[in-house]
Amino acid sequence: AAREGAPKGMVEVPANGETMEVGEFKFYNLYAYGRNFGAPTYWKNGVEIQLPEPNGAITDMAISGSDVWAVGYNGAKYQGSPRCWKNGKPKYLSDVGTGIATAIAVSDSNFHVVGNGRIYSGSAVYWDQGVGGVFFSWASGASDIALDNNNNVHILAGSWDSHHLVNGASMMRLTGAEDR
Repeated sequence: AAREGAPKGMVEVPANGETMEVGEFKFYNLYAYGRNFGAPTYWKNGVEIQLPEPNGAITDMAISGSDVWAVGYNGAKYQGSPRCWKNGKPKYLSDVGTGIATAIAVSDSNFHVVGNGRIYSGSAVYWDQGVGGVFFSWASGASDIALDNNNNVHILAGSWDSHHLVNGASMMRLTGAEDR
């Protein structure tokens, strides 16, 4: 999104002693995420923003309007707890034991998170508005989530030897090198 109050309009560029006009321009925010000195951290336009966890990491982010959503974990990877933050403040994710939140998709104020939890000996988990009601026991983890134009949820989940795309009640096996 364009930075509020940022200049926009035509740009004049000197070329060969003359001035030519170049099309309209806008400034956009640039985000990066991960961890810094062991704490979950993201950067907005190069400015560091550390989240209120002493240890952990951010594994994915989503921007919805002016809201910054982040997911990841606190503690040591796969030994801590999955986490979700909205504008730097923790959002509730139901307890799934130790694990990690790996991806987030947001539409308006509705948030959908996937990851893995150890509550069922290592399962892919889907949280809808913070409630982890769907566990895919056949998969060791879920790595990505997306919403289509109708806000239908699509989840990529799998194990070491197979991956599936889950769309609501249907599931499609994704073939790859392991099937040849």
